[in-house]
Amino acid sequence: MLTPADRLTAVTMLHDAKAILWRTASVLTEAANPTLKNTILRQFNDWVYVHDLVFQLLEREGVYPAHHVERLIRENIRWAEAALHPAEA
Repeated sequence: MLTPADRLTAVTMLHDAKAILWRTASVLTEAANPTLKNTILRQFNDWVYVHDLVFQLLEREGVYPAHHVERLIRENIRWAEAALHPAEA
């Protein structure tokens, strides 16, 4: 079971990996040099792997129930309320 700090770290990692993938995809489409393009593509694939590992961990631990939208929304609301009112959490 993940501690709250572990959950926060993993969710942050998932978000960061997703942001890196978006940026890397953009850079990849602009790369004109084949060697550079292949290097960026390898890095992109590495980040896809990282994203998948973190996603699987979060899903397995029940932190990110991506296939259960209602539960995901309820959890997001709960986390937002805890962030807005930390003394009450």
